[in-house]
Amino acid sequence: MLKEFMPSGRILPLKGLLLNREVVGDVSKCVCPPYDVIEEPDRYYRISPYNVVRIELPMNSEGKDKYEVAKETISSWISQGVLCEDSTDSIYVCEQIFPFYGETVRRLGFLSLVRLDNQMILRHEKTRSTPKKDRERLLLATKTFTSFVFGMYVDDGDRIEDLLQKSEKELLYDFMDEGEIACRFYRMKDKTAENILKACMEDKKVYIADGHHRLDVAAKLKLTHIPMYLTSMFGEGIRILPYHRLIRFEDPGRAEEVWNLLCNKTKPTKYPASWEKMEEIGKRIIGQKELSFSVMIKGDPENIYLFEDFDLKERPKGPTTGRLKIQLIHEAIIKGLLGVKESEIDFSPWFDRVVEKVSKGMYHMAFFCPSIEIKEVKEVAEAKSTMPPKSTFFYPKIPTGPIFFRYEEI
Repeated sequence: MLKEFMPSGRILPLKGLLLNREVVGDVSKCVCPPYDVIEEPDRYYRISPYNVVRIELPMNSEGKDKYEVAKETISSWISQGVLCEDSTDSIYVCEQIFPFYGETVRRLGFLSLVRLDNQMILRHEKTRSTPKKDRERLLLATKTFTSFVFGMYVDDGDRIEDLLQKSEKELLYDFMDEGEIACRFYRMKDKTAENILKACMEDKKVYIADGHHRLDVAAKLKLTHIPMYLTSMFGEGIRILPYHRLIRFEDPGRAEEVWNLLCNKTKPTKYPASWEKMEEIGKRIIGQKELSFSVMIKGDPENIYLFEDFDLKERPKGPTTGRLKIQLIHEAIIKGLLGVKESEIDFSPWFDRVVEKVSKGMYHMAFFCPSIEIKEVKEVAEAKSTMPPKSTFFYPKIPTGPIFFRYEEI
């Protein structure tokens, strides 16, 4: 059973569970990405004995399941002073400055509790049962939100952005993470500004960027509020990368069958598998009205095959999904036409890693997908529709670790 909050106010300050810098030392060595984008957890385990991957993505140990391990870890860290509860309920401000394709970008947002309301919190992606069950078991074991749901709001006139920038704040953490992203976390000190922020957010819809599984778990557990990171939907700091599809067939013999089926529908054009050529192909795909996509196969990892004007007669139905290229590629082609099971599909936003994994024979093929525009996310969410799982990779993620939120048992 988890503690429920009085539903007073759309957003509320929270009492964070904070990493104690005097104990852990370099905070940059103690944070990790959210669980679903960690590809090599062992690396974070090696960086520091206090890296929060031990709670975010725990491992089985000495006859104990991983959820029990996470529970014992967080309890031990609290008793040892590795994690300390903040002295007061606060709204925290998060600033990130990061490089993005030759430009320097800044994103400003805040962390608070947000009241769960299906009419005011809008989602855009489908969820999958396995990661949802995993997050539920971790939350029930630890009574702690380790990663915050990432939400967005429409900030007319940049009023909230200005408020966050100008309000009095106390710096808690200032570090550079592994992606050369400068991260600063502050505690808001100005109660007048906090009250204005609450008033500004009272009637704003929140559009989910990341954390659909955690959101579903909170709703299932009948919580009244959930901890979120919130930022401006159309602010300069919103960047979306495409999520590419990696396919590993349970029956390896299907790889050739599927490839032949694709080529019989539309003859592809072959290009060398380079980042420069992929950029050119990506721009070409985005600019086309007809369905186009590119594929790499295990037997020929030196090349990428571009399928243009793909002949697709049956399209998913819905107010927006029939027009979204990611929906057509994932639902109509990969799962529909080719019969690929959801369990045979993995995801990655990183072109070089996808190429490496196919080249090493770890996967039979990869589909390179176009990116989604933020206006499409808003349109899908407001239409109460959904994109396939892993359609958007909002970059950068909010690091897991500097601030947790812990529920008390009742």
